[in-house]
Amino acid sequence: MNKRRIRVGIDVGGTFTKAVAIDVKTGSLLAKSTVPTTHSAEKGVSEGIVIALKKIIDETGIGINEIELISHSTTQAINALLESDTSKVGIIAMGVEPSKKDVIKRTNLQDASINTNQDIKTVHEFLDTSHLISEIDVIETINRLKEKGAEVIIATEAFGVDDPSNELFVMNTASKENILSTASHEISGIYGLEIRTLTAAVNAS
Repeated sequence: MNKRRIRVGIDVGGTFTKAVAIDVKTGSLLAKSTVPTTHSAEKGVSEGIVIALKKIIDETGIGINEIELISHSTTQAINALLESDTSKVGIIAMGVEPSKKDVIKRTNLQDASINTNQDIKTVHEFLDTSHLISEIDVIETINRLKEKGAEVIIATEAFGVDDPSNELFVMNTASKENILSTASHEISGIYGLEIRTLTAAVNAS
Protein backbone atom coordinates (compact mmCIF):
# COMPACT_ATOMS: atom_id res chain seq x y z
CA MET A 1 0.00 0.00 0.00
CA ASN A 2 1.43 3.37 -1.05
CA LYS A 3 1.36 5.85 1.79
CA ARG A 4 0.07 9.28 0.89
CA ARG A 5 2.31 12.31 1.43
CA ILE A 6 -0.05 15.00 2.59
CA ARG A 7 0.84 18.62 3.12
CA VAL A 8 -1.47 21.21 4.63
CA GLY A 9 -1.29 24.93 3.97
CA ILE A 10 -3.14 27.43 6.16
CA ASP A 11 -3.66 31.15 5.62
CA VAL A 12 -4.99 33.45 8.32
CA GLY A 13 -6.73 36.47 6.84
CA GLY A 14 -8.48 39.38 8.45
CA THR A 15 -11.89 37.75 8.04
CA PHE A 16 -11.38 34.08 7.23
CA THR A 17 -8.84 31.35 7.95
CA LYS A 18 -8.46 28.94 5.05
CA ALA A 19 -6.79 25.54 4.87
CA VAL A 20 -6.05 23.15 2.03
CA ALA A 21 -4.63 19.63 2.01
CA ILE A 22 -2.83 18.15 -1.00
CA ASP A 23 -1.18 14.84 -1.76
CA VAL A 24 2.25 15.81 -3.08
CA LYS A 25 2.72 12.39 -4.71
CA THR A 26 -0.24 12.89 -7.02
CA GLY A 27 -0.68 16.66 -6.89
CA SER A 28 -4.35 16.20 -6.05
CA LEU A 29 -6.37 18.50 -3.82
CA LEU A 30 -7.77 16.36 -1.01
CA ALA A 31 -9.70 18.87 1.06
CA LYS A 32 -10.22 22.52 1.85
CA SER A 33 -11.90 24.41 4.64
CA THR A 34 -12.80 27.98 5.54
CA VAL A 35 -13.61 29.22 9.03
CA PRO A 36 -13.95 32.71 10.53
CA THR A 37 -10.66 34.06 11.85
CA THR A 38 -10.78 33.84 15.64
CA HIS A 39 -9.56 37.31 16.61
CA SER A 40 -11.47 37.42 19.90
CA ALA A 41 -10.93 33.80 20.99
CA GLU A 42 -9.04 33.09 24.20
CA LYS A 43 -6.18 31.53 22.23
CA GLY A 44 -6.32 34.18 19.52
CA VAL A 45 -6.00 33.57 15.79
CA SER A 46 -4.19 30.28 16.41
CA GLU A 47 -7.51 28.76 17.52
CA GLY A 48 -8.87 29.24 14.01
CA ILE A 49 -5.87 27.39 12.60
CA VAL A 50 -6.67 24.38 14.77
CA ILE A 51 -10.37 24.50 13.84
CA ALA A 52 -9.61 24.71 10.11
CA LEU A 53 -7.17 21.79 10.35
CA LYS A 54 -9.57 19.67 12.41
CA LYS A 55 -12.35 20.33 9.90
CA ILE A 56 -10.19 18.94 7.09
CA ILE A 57 -9.26 15.86 9.12
CA ASP A 58 -12.83 15.19 10.26
CA GLU A 59 -14.34 15.56 6.79
CA THR A 60 -11.78 13.47 4.91
CA GLY A 61 -10.50 10.92 7.40
CA ILE A 62 -6.90 11.96 6.81
CA GLY A 63 -4.67 10.30 9.38
CA ILE A 64 -2.33 12.46 11.44
CA ASN A 65 0.54 10.15 10.49
CA GLU A 66 -0.14 10.87 6.81
CA ILE A 67 0.57 14.60 7.21
CA GLU A 68 4.24 15.33 6.62
CA LEU A 69 4.05 19.12 6.74
CA ILE A 70 1.75 21.83 8.06
CA SER A 71 2.66 25.38 7.07
CA HIS A 72 0.92 28.69 7.62
CA SER A 73 1.37 31.99 5.89
CA THR A 74 3.15 34.87 7.58
CA THR A 75 -0.24 36.58 7.71
CA GLN A 76 -0.83 34.61 10.91
CA ALA A 77 2.25 36.08 12.54
CA ILE A 78 1.57 39.58 11.23
CA ASN A 79 -2.02 39.52 12.50
CA ALA A 80 -0.87 38.29 15.90
CA LEU A 81 1.76 41.02 16.18
CA LEU A 82 -0.56 43.80 14.99
CA GLU A 83 -3.20 42.76 17.51
CA SER A 84 -0.67 42.15 20.31
CA ASP A 85 -2.01 38.60 20.34
CA THR A 86 1.31 37.24 21.55
CA SER A 87 2.66 35.18 24.42
CA LYS A 88 5.16 36.38 27.00
CA VAL A 89 8.58 35.01 26.04
CA GLY A 90 11.07 33.66 28.57
CA ILE A 91 14.64 34.11 27.32
CA ILE A 92 17.33 31.73 28.56
CA ALA A 93 20.60 33.38 27.55
CA MET A 94 23.71 31.26 27.90
CA GLY A 95 27.37 32.11 28.15
CA VAL A 96 30.45 31.82 30.33
CA GLU A 97 30.57 33.77 33.58
CA PRO A 98 33.27 36.28 32.48
CA SER A 99 31.03 37.33 29.57
CA LYS A 100 27.83 37.44 31.64
CA LYS A 101 27.42 41.22 31.58
CA ASP A 102 27.85 41.40 27.80
CA VAL A 103 25.55 38.43 27.13
CA ILE A 104 22.80 39.91 29.29
CA LYS A 105 23.16 43.29 27.58
CA ARG A 106 22.79 41.68 24.16
CA THR A 107 19.90 39.33 24.97
CA ASN A 108 17.74 41.09 27.55
CA LEU A 109 15.19 42.57 25.16
CA GLN A 110 13.04 44.20 27.85
CA ASP A 111 9.76 44.18 25.97
CA ALA A 112 11.06 44.52 22.43
CA SER A 113 9.07 47.07 20.45
CA ILE A 114 7.87 46.16 16.96
CA ASN A 115 6.42 49.62 16.40
CA THR A 116 5.09 52.40 18.60
CA ASN A 117 2.01 50.41 19.63
CA GLN A 118 3.01 46.73 19.66
CA ASP A 119 5.44 45.16 22.09
CA ILE A 120 6.63 41.61 22.64
CA LYS A 121 6.68 40.96 26.37
CA THR A 122 9.84 39.21 27.56
CA VAL A 123 11.47 38.03 30.76
CA HIS A 124 15.10 37.03 31.04
CA GLU A 125 17.45 34.62 32.83
CA PHE A 126 21.18 33.95 32.41
CA LEU A 127 22.56 30.40 32.50
CA ASP A 128 26.28 29.96 33.10
CA THR A 129 27.87 27.49 30.69
CA SER A 130 31.35 27.67 32.23
CA HIS A 131 30.52 24.17 33.44
CA LEU A 132 28.34 21.48 31.90
CA ILE A 133 24.76 22.57 32.47
CA SER A 134 22.46 20.01 34.07
CA GLU A 135 18.78 19.30 33.61
CA ILE A 136 18.18 20.61 37.13
CA ASP A 137 19.88 23.91 36.19
CA VAL A 138 17.59 24.30 33.21
CA ILE A 139 14.42 23.28 35.07
CA GLU A 140 15.13 25.79 37.84
CA THR A 141 15.73 28.49 35.24
CA ILE A 142 12.51 27.63 33.40
CA ASN A 143 10.57 27.70 36.67
CA ARG A 144 11.91 31.18 37.48
CA LEU A 145 10.77 32.38 34.06
CA LYS A 146 7.35 30.78 34.55
CA GLU A 147 7.02 32.63 37.85
CA LYS A 148 7.62 35.85 35.89
CA GLY A 149 4.80 34.92 33.53
CA ALA A 150 6.67 33.24 30.66
CA GLU A 151 4.42 31.16 28.40
CA VAL A 152 7.09 30.03 25.95
CA ILE A 153 10.88 29.66 26.16
CA ILE A 154 13.69 30.56 23.80
CA ALA A 155 17.27 29.37 24.23
CA THR A 156 20.03 31.57 22.88
CA GLU A 157 23.82 31.39 23.04
CA ALA A 158 26.58 33.46 21.41
CA PHE A 159 27.94 30.71 19.19
CA GLY A 160 24.83 28.54 19.09
CA VAL A 161 24.95 28.59 15.30
CA ASP A 162 28.24 26.66 15.35
CA ASP A 163 27.45 24.47 18.36
CA PRO A 164 23.73 24.29 19.17
CA SER A 165 24.08 21.56 21.81
CA ASN A 166 23.22 23.80 24.78
CA GLU A 167 20.27 25.38 23.00
CA LEU A 168 18.97 21.93 22.04
CA PHE A 169 19.45 20.70 25.61
CA VAL A 170 17.30 23.56 26.89
CA MET A 171 14.62 22.77 24.30
CA ASN A 172 14.56 19.09 25.21
CA THR A 173 14.26 19.93 28.90
CA ALA A 174 11.50 22.46 28.23
CA SER A 175 9.57 19.78 26.35
CA LYS A 176 9.74 17.52 29.41
CA GLU A 177 8.41 20.43 31.48
CA ASN A 178 5.48 20.85 29.07
CA ILE A 179 6.35 24.36 27.93
CA LEU A 180 6.82 25.30 24.29
CA SER A 181 10.30 26.36 23.25
CA THR A 182 12.51 27.28 20.36
CA ALA A 183 16.22 27.88 19.87
CA SER A 184 17.76 30.91 18.21
CA HIS A 185 19.94 28.81 15.89
CA GLU A 186 16.79 27.21 14.44
CA ILE A 187 15.34 30.54 13.41
CA SER A 188 18.40 32.32 12.09
CA GLY A 189 21.91 31.32 11.05
CA ILE A 190 23.39 34.77 11.60
CA TYR A 191 26.07 35.32 14.22
CA GLY A 192 24.70 38.54 15.67
CA LEU A 193 23.37 37.48 19.07
CA GLU A 194 21.05 40.47 19.48
CA ILE A 195 19.29 40.05 16.13
CA ARG A 196 19.14 36.27 16.46
CA THR A 197 17.61 36.53 19.93
CA LEU A 198 15.06 39.12 18.80
CA THR A 199 14.12 37.05 15.75
CA ALA A 200 13.61 33.98 17.94
CA ALA A 201 11.51 36.00 20.40
CA VAL A 202 9.24 37.28 17.62
CA ASN A 203 8.83 33.74 16.31
CA ALA A 204 8.15 32.28 19.74
CA SER A 205 5.63 34.94 20.71
